[in-house]
Amino acid sequence: RISIGPLPSLSLLTWEESHLALDLPSLSQDSSVCQVCLKMASASLAMPTSAFLPSQACMHNVRQRRALASRVLRSGAASTSRFASPASSRSRTRRHFSAGNPSLPLLTGGYRLALQCSAVTLYGHPGTRSPLVDWYLHEIGIEYESKMPNAPGNPHPFGQVPALIDEGGVKVFESGAILLYLGDKYGGLDTPDKRAAVTKWVIWANSSLDPILFKENDQGKVIGTGASGDPKGLQRLEALLADSESDFLVGDEFSVADVAVASYLLYVPQFFPKISMGKWPSISSYMLRCAGRPAYEKAYGAQTTEHVRKTCIMYMSSKGVAPKGKTFKLF
Repeated sequence: RISIGPLPSLSLLTWEESHLALDLPSLSQDSSVCQVCLKMASASLAMPTSAFLPSQACMHNVRQRRALASRVLRSGAASTSRFASPASSRSRTRRHFSAGNPSLPLLTGGYRLALQCSAVTLYGHPGTRSPLVDWYLHEIGIEYESKMPNAPGNPHPFGQVPALIDEGGVKVFESGAILLYLGDKYGGLDTPDKRAAVTKWVIWANSSLDPILFKENDQGKVIGTGASGDPKGLQRLEALLADSESDFLVGDEFSVADVAVASYLLYVPQFFPKISMGKWPSISSYMLRCAGRPAYEKAYGAQTTEHVRKTCIMYMSSKGVAPKGKTFKLF
């Protein structure tokens, strides 16, 4: 048996709370049940506590999750299984569960499955585009292993980063492709309509926004930025954000589309500190909202994040613009 616990939205799970129990032998005979979850559950005694922390990693077929949920045996008493001391479990939960991620897969009766079924390995380096993948992984609550570009097994055919390996030997390279893969498998992009809504922005960020913001010579060395002028791409993005009633690009919620677009915008204050984005107040406000997300700081680090946030505030101050929508506590 393996324990899973009730996980109300925005609350922390501790193994001292009431639990439910899964009967693994009977479930393993049912082909409609997620066998990946069951395989990991059966190895529970040999797995770290972090494998059972709240996560969106178990994003398998909805029918499979519901079938699994329907076989949960409700029990008022705590399970006899224990994977860590209460204090250890509580501290690890705080570290790995983002309260800003309410979209964890729901089970019957409002319960959420607390299984970590991800085996993600990300090859990257802070000085590359890799942190934008880190950002999205933190946003959706996926634990992963980080490796340097020259580590054995880098799946990028050109030896570059970012590159990713997932369970089952899935290999993906290029930041945009990785973001879309993660969104499809773990981020809830489970219909063509949902994928279409974000894919256009991810591709636009890589194919159009990147060349605007980073001007390269024939050797691929960055020699300047189009943000020093007034490119049409930024003019149009400014108009779209100014006219939008939402704080983000797709609907009312932050998405992988924002990770793709905001990542490139937020590289400007990092690499071109003398360039002001204040001429585009709506873009500046959007940059501040995105940089204010806790997952951004986890990916880019406290020092970089503080610099970026302060710079965005300076952009807006130069135009006397108040931040639009919700911003997070900054310092």
